[in-house]
Amino acid sequence: EDNHSYYNYIWENPIKSMMCGKVDTFGDLSGYLVKMNLYLIAKAPLNYLIEVGYSLVNYCMPAVNRYADFGYMPLQILWSLSHFSVLALLTAGCIFLAGLGITFLAFPRFVRQNFLQGWTAANRTQAWTMALGYFTIFYTLGLTILIEMGEARTRLSTEPFILCMAILGVDVWLRVRRLLKAKKGLTNHLTD
Repeated sequence: EDNHSYYNYIWENPIKSMMCGKVDTFGDLSGYLVKMNLYLIAKAPLNYLIEVGYSLVNYCMPAVNRYADFGYMPLQILWSLSHFSVLALLTAGCIFLAGLGITFLAFPRFVRQNFLQGWTAANRTQAWTMALGYFTIFYTLGLTILIEMGEARTRLSTEPFILCMAILGVDVWLRVRRLLKAKKGLTNHLTD
C-alpha cells in the first residue's frame, strides 16, 4: 500500500457518490466539475475573487506547527516576524526589479544591447537564477491561490527560493545603488 491510500480513500468516496448518469469515470467527472466551476466563476466572478483573496492571505501565513515553535509563544512570534520580514524583502525586491525592468525597456534598443553585451558570465548566471526562482515562486503561488485553497504548507517547497530571492534582491538593489552613486560622483566631478 502506498502512503497516500488514506487520502485517496477520503477523496474517492465523495467522488463515487457524485457519479451520476452524465459521467462514468473519474476523468469524466473531473471534466464535468471543471465545466461547472468555470460556469460558477463566470456567473459570480466577484465571489471567486474574494475566495482568491482569502487563499492569498492563507498562503502568506507562517506555516508554524508544534514542531517548529515547541508551543512557546515568544518563539512563535519570532518565527512569524522573520517570515514576514523575508516576505517583505521579497516583495520589495519584486517591486524594485519590476521598476528596473520597466526603466530598462524604456531605453532605446542600442542602449539595451550595449548594456547586455557588458554583462559578465556571473551577471548572466545571476539573472537566470533569479528568473528561475521568481518563476517557481509565482507559478506555485498562482496555482495554489487560483485553483486550490491557498494553504501555507503548499508554499513550503518554495521557501528556499523565497529566501534566496529576498537576499539576491537586496544584493542587486545595493549594487545598483553603488553603481548610480559612482556614476553620479563621476558626473559631478566632470562638471566641476
